[in-house]
Amino acid sequence: MELTGFITDSIQREVAQAHGATAYRTPLVGFASAADPRFRELQRIVEPTHYLPEEMLPGARTIVSFFLPFAAWVVEANAVERHRVAPEWPVAYLETNALIERVATGLIDALAERGVRAAAAPATHNYDPQDLIARWSHKSVAFIAGLGSFGLHRMLITDSGCAGRFGSVVTDADIPFTTPPLRNVASISTTAVAGSALRGARWTH
Repeated sequence: MELTGFITDSIQREVAQAHGATAYRTPLVGFASAADPRFRELQRIVEPTHYLPEEMLPGARTIVSFFLPFAAWVVEANAVERHRVAPEWPVAYLETNALIERVATGLIDALAERGVRAAAAPATHNYDPQDLIARWSHKSVAFIAGLGSFGLHRMLITDSGCAGRFGSVVTDADIPFTTPPLRNVASISTTAVAGSALRGARWTH
């Protein structure tokens, strides 16, 4: 099996075997070249000390990005609770962070059996303890991998929405993948008088 299919199947299988309180829809998986110039742009836009792929893994060639979208009932539970966070939401946050760790570790081990080196940052709390700055943004990596586009709320809008968690794995393999098409997301501008007004497509890549 080619690496793209092997990786996608591995991620989907790990998520399907999760038996916590949280349920998920089908994971989204994307790929990005370590040579993509947008990784250097992250040092200008996101954080000057944001890692480049080769700083995560010397010899990095391809990055795997994945999104684990929550099941509809998890999202709906939080929408019902207008004045506080629904109990399902923090449970989903904690369980999914742990699941992302299992997905990444399992993928690293599986790729090692195929002679591929790989590395990953934690799903969350991956910041420097001194300055509390994260050096690797899974969400920004997902954007480069074509999994979605940023809205003005600074969330990444994927084909499965925004409710879920992102993870990523850096590999030293030349993994063939199809460059994702350009995406457009309508931007929302808020004014004191009119509230939200649709102003047209703005975010692209």
